[in-house]
Amino acid sequence: MRFHISSHHTPDMCGLGNPGENFPPNPKRPERCKELGIEYVIGGGCQPEHFHYMVVETDDAKNCVILWLQC
Repeated sequence: MRFHISSHHTPDMCGLGNPGENFPPNPKRPERCKELGIEYVIGGGCQPEHFHYMVVETDDAKNCVILWLQC
């Protein structure tokens, strides 16, 4: 089953825009999907809008929740 996961944050909560703060940059999504046994299909984002998304495929929705919580 395919899932669409999206995430948005404010500029003040951006790990890339605030180096040295307590907001770590997002992990590499394809690698994290592989660790969770999820197939990474496609993903992208718009940094000026602080928005990103990915489409993944898995039979275990629980792993999608884990992935979503880490976005």
